[in-house]
Amino acid sequence: MTAPITINEFRSFSGLPRNTNMTDETLQHILDTSWALIERYCNQKLISENILNDIYIHGTIYCNTQGSNIIIVPRYFPVTDIQSVKYSSSANGAFFSLEDRYIYDRKIVIENSPFESGDYGIIKLSYTHGFITVPEDLKTACIHVADHLLSEGFFPSSGALSESALLPSWLTEETEKILIHYRRYR
Repeated sequence: MTAPITINEFRSFSGLPRNTNMTDETLQHILDTSWALIERYCNQKLISENILNDIYIHGTIYCNTQGSNIIIVPRYFPVTDIQSVKYSSSANGAFFSLEDRYIYDRKIVIENSPFESGDYGIIKLSYTHGFITVPEDLKTACIHVADHLLSEGFFPSSGALSESALLPSWLTEETEKILIHYRRYR
């Protein structure tokens, strides 16, 4: 995983002097750690990634009557492309395409359920999520978090971050205002 900003961008925006005794490798590690903390706080990966065969089963898609709609909310956002939607009923076991039977608007609605009344089944989604171009405000948040880690004396040689460092209580108000728009509650 790589942070969405370069070491030079970090140096110029954070005010970190170029002649600092930190190696580029150390700074990259701090930036990567900052980005990991942001993704953890937001409860989602933010850089574009393909998800193949994400499976939704049983209670999520149980149908009381044949022909009702099935609603599925993908695990990762923002969804930028859906490659396939397939289903398998408990009676059959084989997977069949639903390409022409769904619509997407922050959730997938499969119109006219393919499952028999009282049947259980599996839906498999393959999709792309995340930002191809990371928004500038997320880059700014990464710089703020990296600055905070440096001011608190975090260096890769000092060991792993403690659990308390992973909690949002240390976020500045300014950083939290940026990230709250990207936070996903599970």
